[in-house]
This record gives sequence, C-alpha cells and structure tokens, in this order.
Amino acid sequence: MESLLLSGAFVLLPATSALLLFSSLLPCANSCKLESYGFFSALGWREASAVSATAVVLWAAFGVCVLSALHSLSTPAFLLWWTIALALSCSAWISSGKPSLTTALGIPLASFQNIRDWSWLEKSLLAILGASLAGSLAMGVFSPPNNGDVLIYHLPRQLVWISQGTVFPEFMPYGHMQKMPPLTEWLGLNFYLLTGGDRWHFLVQWLSLLFCLVFISAILRELGGNRKTQLLGCVFFASLPAAFFQASNSKNDLFLAAALLGCSWIGEKMVASRKMETFPILLAGIWAGLGILAKGTALAYLPVVAFLHASRFLFLGGKIRFLPLSAALTACALIGSPHYAYQAKEILSAEISPSDPGKKSDHANGKFSAATGASVLLRNYTLQMSLPWEPWNRWLEKTATRASESLGIGINDPDSTFGGQQFAVQYYPTSEDVATGFLHFLLPVFLLCGGFFFISPGKRRNAALLYAAAFLLSLALFSFLFRWQLWHSRLMIPAVALAAPGIGFFFASLRAYTNAVLCALLLLWLAPSFSSWARPLFAKSSVFSLPEDGLVGRSNGASVFLTSIGKTLRALGASTVYLDITNAPIHAALRYLPPGCKLHFPRLPGDPAKIQSVITNLPDAKLAPETLARTEGKRLVFSLEGWRVWIDPSLLENTGHIAKNTLPAFFQISPIAGTGSLQGPYPDHGVPVFANAYDQGSSFLLPPTDSPNTLAVSISRFEGPCSVEIFLDDEPLGSLPLDEKNSQLAKDFPLPTNPFPSVLTLLPDRSYPSIYDPRPVSFRLQKLQVLPPEKTKNLPAHNPSR
Repeated sequence: MESLLLSGAFVLLPATSALLLFSSLLPCANSCKLESYGFFSALGWREASAVSATAVVLWAAFGVCVLSALHSLSTPAFLLWWTIALALSCSAWISSGKPSLTTALGIPLASFQNIRDWSWLEKSLLAILGASLAGSLAMGVFSPPNNGDVLIYHLPRQLVWISQGTVFPEFMPYGHMQKMPPLTEWLGLNFYLLTGGDRWHFLVQWLSLLFCLVFISAILRELGGNRKTQLLGCVFFASLPAAFFQASNSKNDLFLAAALLGCSWIGEKMVASRKMETFPILLAGIWAGLGILAKGTALAYLPVVAFLHASRFLFLGGKIRFLPLSAALTACALIGSPHYAYQAKEILSAEISPSDPGKKSDHANGKFSAATGASVLLRNYTLQMSLPWEPWNRWLEKTATRASESLGIGINDPDSTFGGQQFAVQYYPTSEDVATGFLHFLLPVFLLCGGFFFISPGKRRNAALLYAAAFLLSLALFSFLFRWQLWHSRLMIPAVALAAPGIGFFFASLRAYTNAVLCALLLLWLAPSFSSWARPLFAKSSVFSLPEDGLVGRSNGASVFLTSIGKTLRALGASTVYLDITNAPIHAALRYLPPGCKLHFPRLPGDPAKIQSVITNLPDAKLAPETLARTEGKRLVFSLEGWRVWIDPSLLENTGHIAKNTLPAFFQISPIAGTGSLQGPYPDHGVPVFANAYDQGSSFLLPPTDSPNTLAVSISRFEGPCSVEIFLDDEPLGSLPLDEKNSQLAKDFPLPTNPFPSVLTLLPDRSYPSIYDPRPVSFRLQKLQVLPPEKTKNLPAHNPSR
C-alpha cells in the first residue's frame, strides 16, 4: 500500500505543482501589480497562462541545472524540488489576498460561459479543436513513446543523465546525445523521475500544442480578430498532420513553435503600443532563449520574427530603449548558455561519433550560396505538395529536378543532401516525420499571390500578408542555413505556426459555408494521421510496427528485440551495463533496466571489474579497446543482426532457469529461447511487434535447443510484391509468396534433427512477380517460432530442395 501511494504521488505531483503554480500566478499577477505595465493593462487568461507556463518551464529547467551541479538527478531530489514549488505556490496564493480556486480558474472559463450564443460555425470549430487535442492526447496515452529519434537519443540521453547524476556528463555514447539542444528533455526528465517512467513524457509536446493555440488566439485578438477569426486560425494549425503527430511524441518542434508564437505575440503588443516596455520585452527574450535551448532550428525562425516586428515597430515611430533590449538579450543568452557554452567544442567539431573520430559530419558539407538555398527551398516545398495520385507526384518530381538543374545544382547534390538520400516525391500520410501538409503549405503562398484580395484593405489585410511572408521567409532561411536537413515536414512546423494568424484572417473574410468546406478539407487531410504507423488510434496494424524497427542492425534488417534484452538484464539483476553502440533505438532496452542501473561507455572512466553486462551493435573491427577488455570473462548470450550481449557468468549461475548457452524462456524470442512467440517492446500491452525486413533480408542465430523439429513462420507484405525465400545455413527450406491477393502467409517448415546452432535467413526474391516492378520490397515478420517435437504432429520430412 505504501508503494502504491508513493507511486501515485509521483504521478500527481508534477501536474499538481504545475497547476497550483499556474493558478496561483493569476491572483499573484494582480498583487504584483503587473497591470501597471501597458502589457498587462487588461490581464486576461491568455496573459496569465503565458506567464505561469513560463514560470513552470523555468522552474523545471532551473531545477535540472541545480540538481545536476550537485550530481543529484534522482526521484527524491525532484520530489523535494517540486515540494518547494508547491510551498511557493501556496505562499503566493495566500499573499495575493484571493485564495479562491474560483478566482484562479474563473478567468479562462468566463470566455466560454456564453457558448450557447455562439454561431454554428464557431461551435463546430471549437469541436474540431477539441477532437484534435483529444485525439493527439489519446495517441500519447495509449501508446508508449516509439518514435525513431525518440528511441535513438531523446529518451536514452535522459537515462544516461540519470545514471551519471547530471545533464552535463563529460562523454556520451552517441554524438546526438551530446550536441542536441536539451530543454524539452530537461522538462521530460521531471516527468521521467517523478512518474517512474517515460509514459507521460509526451505531455511536454502536447502542452506545447495547446499553448501554440493560445498564442495564435492571442495574436489574432491583438490584431482585432474576433472569436471566429481566432478559432479559424487555431483550426488551421491544429489540423496540420505533422503538428498532430508531434503532440503525442517526445520531440521538440512544437515547443519551438510555441516559443516563436509567444515572441510574435509580444511583438504585436509592442507594435500596437509603440512602446518598448521592460517586462514584455524581457518575456520575449526568455521565450527566445527557451526556443534556442530547445532546438537549433530556432536560428532559422527567430530572425524572421524579430525582423518583421522590429521593422514595423520602427516604421510606426517606436523607439528602441537600451535597457529593456539589453535585458532581453541577456536573458536569452543566459538561458541558452547552460548547454551551448558547455558543448561549444563538441558543437563546432566536425566529429560526430566518439567511436569513429575520423568521420566528418554531413552537417559540415557544402558552401553557403543563394543557389543552394533556393534549390533546398524548392525541394522542401515540392515535397509538401505530394498527393495520393502518382501522376501528379511524378510530374512534381520531374519539374523540381529540372528547376534545380537550372540553378546549376543537381537535385541530389551531395553538398546539400543529407546522408545520401535520394529526392523522391511520395505521399506518406501516416508517417509522423514526413506527413505532408498540402493545404497548409499552399494557402500561405496563395495568400501572397493574390488571395489577400479576399480580405478588406486595412489592418487585417496587412497582418495577413505579414504572417504569410513570415511563413515563406522562415522556410527560405531554414533552407539556406540547414541545407542538409531535407524532407522532414516536422522541422517546418514553426513556419506553418507563423502562417496561422494570416490564414485566420483569410478564412474569416470568406462566407461561413466556404469556411466549412475548407475546414472539412483540412480535416480530410488530417484523417490518415489517426492510423499512423507509430501510434494509430484506428488501425489493424500494431502500434509498434515502426519502420525504425528494421533500421537498427548492421544490415538494416529485422528488428533486434532490444526490449527483451533489457527485460532479461533486469531479471538477472544487472546493476552496471556497458554500451558501445551506433545511433540505434537503444531506449527500447534501457527503459527496462533497474532504476539504479549505472551506464558506462567508451571514454567514460569506470572500474572494469564492476561491469556486469556489455551491449554492442558494432562489428569487432570498430569496437573500442576498452569494450573488448570488458567482454573478457563474460559469456556471449545474444547475437542477432549485429547486436551482441555479454553477461557476467555469476549472474547466470545464480539463476536456475537459465540454460547453459541461451537466454531464459521469458526472453520470449523463439529463435533465441527455442519456444515462445515474438513480443513487442512493451509486452505489458499485449501487442506483438513486427520485424521489418527489406531487400537484403534478415538473418537470425538459432542457438542449441531441445531437439526442435519445426519452424513456424508468419509474414505479411509491407511494400511491393515479393516471394520470401527461407534458408537454414544456406540450405533452402521453402518460400512464402506474397502479392496483392496473399498479403499474409503462415507456414510450418520441418527442420533437420540436429542443425543447431544454425543461421536462419529470410531473403526476398526481387524477381517475383516481375523484375521490372520499381517499388521497394519489404515484408514484416509476424511470427518466428521453433517448436519441439511434442508440439508438432504428422509433418513431412525435411526436404533441402528449393
């Protein structure tokens, strides 16, 4: 009972503290007389929530830095830190003289008290916003974090921080864990330690989406937009597929979008008052610093926001005041300094991997030029225009190729292309990284190219043009600065966020039924997002059928079942684990390790005698010398797709149910354990994982078992028709043909009497049914099970012929 109550407190404490801090600042704002500043002359729920959210973010981030300085990143330390927040909240509440929950919550609720009087369109728009927010929240609640980048470095770096007791470790096992801006991970670290896991980490992004809508509403209100205009602008952004996906994962693009919109709102306040007051400009500096600390692409968006608002401010007669401006710049620099000052050497270095110091970063390629930037902008924009109609996509691809060549740059120019990716216009509505936003990217350009005539001349038309220009300028600057980072619509979420106020005015200028049609089209474009590959709400496929599952081995083949590795190490009681890995979703294994497990890796000082397990996915030629030294005297118990696990024999000896040369039955990987079915990274949800295999196929090591005589295989077609050939030590067992009619097949194959240990290979035959089929070939392994004799009857003898 005590542990249950404690775990419940861990779940509720961060939310309770944030809510109390938020609520208390509403009356506290009056007691501090913030209304004496022009910025808060009419304190509303938007202003109060913005200030409160800023206070919560700063408190959480500051706590991470303080506890890191003490090397005390632990649950008790964060529990104490948020208890202090709770005490401060209560003190502020009482000192305000208005200790009433009604006072705190009444301001935002008052805005919706007359909802019965709203028009049918306004009610419909509010329902759309509610459905979008509820849908993304449900996707995050019902699906554990499983985005590829999240499993590769966003979440694993937090476990390394916890292991080292600080977010400023001297070394990290993978370059992205070291260099990438960490703010959203710092915020997530609070959830991670206070809730005992990563299931609520996505709330950082979901709340960021919520505040994006708050800031869009605030900007439009400042520009004179009515309730319908504000709702239309919010619906435009909330229906962006990339933003919808982001709200349920643990990345950082939505946080940056919220920070940019907050800065833009402050800019509108300053332009309207023609004054540069200390508090609002300081608040803008804080948000700018938080944006830079959250994501490096802020450098492409912040200059556009600053230029457009500063130029209008000066044109209308506003005067620059040195003190507020210097305070804002200082705040921005101080907030960014904890990471960028500490990591300056690593960030500026061309090295991207401690295990391969000679490899130069793809980010350092090429030269800055107007032609390169134009070519990259062309590619980025073209990819957003894809449709579920192949003739259109092929025409776009050819047009973009010719246009890029006319600039003197090839469409796959190595100086402006990341990692050798090939330019191809494809429609992937269910992929959270590249889900296109056709209407969301078309409408701002249409607005600039003549759509503004639909808006009455004056302030609203000017505002619409301003934000449409901010959209296009930010995309252009992004393409110039980050010319290697192509083809990820998630990176362009802030640009669409900046366009939202302008689109709100454009929609509001149209008839109600025209708005209804446009909103229906936006929703139609968003609909496939509910069946995403990663976290579908309405789909038959597994929520864990990630393409990234097939990209973690050396051969980019099948899933490597990292979850079961972590579960096994936890069951064995391994308290120290040594990692020598490339960029791979190692979090799938690390999340199951004991909470107090210490992680070690090359270049990090540590006592070799205390290392109980070693995990690596590198070939022997690339293993660090210290890694090889730490494998001495340990038993190799796992080898699959390049992943290997060594365990101290003493751990195996103390566990009676572990066989001599294999992992225990609860490992639940049939080719490894001998029996049992494949299980996904989160078996507590009862959902199996699909192991994705591609052109090069997949290989599995079958260790010694108790005389199995049958191999049960089930596969399904993922993309392109193919016939999957099955080999055992290069001897063919048979094949499973997959095509449009047979999208899933299952079959039992007889095995020779004593082939083990053996290598099982599944290889797609590209010649089936036609060698001229241009589509890539891939399939999903749904079941792979070695059955002992007592579980099979009347099976034919093994025939080694094809």
